[in-house]
Amino acid sequence: MSIILNNPKPRKSGFSNSCPEIKNEGDTSKNLIFLPGTELKTISNIHEGNSCLYLTFDKASDSYKVLKTFSLDHGVPCDEFQREKQFCSLKHPNIIKIFAAEPIQKTVQQGEQSLCSHILMEYAPYGNFQELIEQKFFLEDERLVRTYFCQLIKGL
Repeated sequence: MSIILNNPKPRKSGFSNSCPEIKNEGDTSKNLIFLPGTELKTISNIHEGNSCLYLTFDKASDSYKVLKTFSLDHGVPCDEFQREKQFCSLKHPNIIKIFAAEPIQKTVQQGEQSLCSHILMEYAPYGNFQELIEQKFFLEDERLVRTYFCQLIKGL
């Protein structure tokens, strides 16, 4: 299986590796990602940093998912990937689901093959908890704060 991504774009973090930029122009078959049990189509880049996040659409499950890619560290999965893959076994309605974690995956960027690690996870369309609590309206609504606090405790 291969991940096919187009147009590499330098990372903002200063790493020498790059986050491929996804463009849905022209031949969209180039924007397909093939993973066991999925038929993912890349929609857009979500985030760049030590890892890259891509919004994808899984035709098999008719749902959006996030693909997080990690560069290899001297041919082995990086520490960040190793830490995050430990969460694969967590199952709870208030925790993002992780569908797959591949330590070494072939990736094609502009026709050149390379290897990376990746995690395929549930898409949270309204952002993450940290972004929510940084919003002024959140702290002003005591009922909303209590609701999220209860969900957070249940998730732990």
